[in-house]
Order: sequence, then structure tokens, then C-alpha cells
Amino acid sequence: DLGDAANQILASRGVTSISLDDWYPRSLQHDCFNEVQRRFGEPALYAVGFAYQSMVRERYAKEVAGITQQLQAAALHNRTPEIERATDFAIDQLIALLHQASVNNVRNHPVSYGFFSARRQPLEYCVSFSSFAVASLTSYAQAIIYGMVRLAFPPQWTITIDLDSQQRNRREGHHADHFLVRLSFGSSSVSLEEMRLQETLQVKQKL
Repeated sequence: DLGDAANQILASRGVTSISLDDWYPRSLQHDCFNEVQRRFGEPALYAVGFAYQSMVRERYAKEVAGITQQLQAAALHNRTPEIERATDFAIDQLIALLHQASVNNVRNHPVSYGFFSARRQPLEYCVSFSSFAVASLTSYAQAIIYGMVRLAFPPQWTITIDLDSQQRNRREGHHADHFLVRLSFGSSSVSLEEMRLQETLQVKQKL
């Protein structure tokens, strides 16, 4: 299983136990990701990314709850300017939290490392994930972004996330994936859990 795979990789690097107070090479994490992809495929990387964003949400539970409350308030007014402003604020803050969580775990990280977002047009955003990985972590990053956005937004917002192929770039020792995040607002007759399940299945079908 994944635990055995991770332990084998760590042991091959001379790491027999993990201490939360110590620093470890980022390459260890990437080796584990590569092994996950080799053994289980892209859906497994997606699952790892979804688990990671859950930890980020727990770490920043108060901040995420505040974002959700602002979105709910905008939904009650149901006016386009308020909806767009609340959505802009939410995406900006959620991606900033993801960025903060990612760079906090990397010592002497370059300014290009982490998560970034830019508004392209109303309710449409380019969200980028830049890493040191040699192999692609596209499914991992997509799951993190989708999970963070979906679980913070009320079900009145529907979400689609696709690779932005025009923005894709790579250089030696560095990888960046760019995603086009589109949101739409409208009435919803399903629960957040049902919405999340439907959208997650749509994402997995693209893997």
C-alpha cells in the first residue's frame, strides 16, 4: 500500500523516522508522488491532493469560515455586482491560504514557488501551481484547488476546473501547471455534498 511505498522510499534515503521538528528535502515528497503515480495512477494523486487541501482547511478553519459567510451573504442579496465581488475575494483569499501553507513547508523557497491566482474575467480565474517536481503533479494540484474552492463555496456556485494549456510551461527542475477555474451562480436544489460528488466525478473522468 501507499504507506509501505513511502517507507521504502524514505528508507532508501536513510530516513527511518519522521520528526515534525526537522526539515527534509522536497525531493523526498516528489519521490513519493512519483511512486504513487506509478503504482496507482492519476486518480491516486488526485486523492492525495484532496487529502492535503482538507488539512489546509483545518489549519485555516476560521479564515475559510469567514470566506464562506461572505459568500452566503452575497447569495442572499442575489445581485450580480455583490456576487462577483464576493467571488473575487473568495478566490483570492483561498489561493492565498494554499500558497501560505505550501511555502511554510519549504525553506528558502523561490518567489515562483506555490499557488497563485489572477482574475481573467467575471467569475473566471487562472490559478497556477508551481513546484520543483520533475514529473507532473497536475492531478494533485487540481484536486487541491478544486477541494479548497468547492468546500468553501455554497452550492449556489457551480465550479469547473480545466488545464489552461495556453499558460502551461516547464523548465529544468521546475514545473508549473495553470488551471482555468470557472464559477457560475444560480439556484441549487442539491446539497453541497451532492454537488461535490457530481463535480468530482466530472473531474475524474478527465484524468
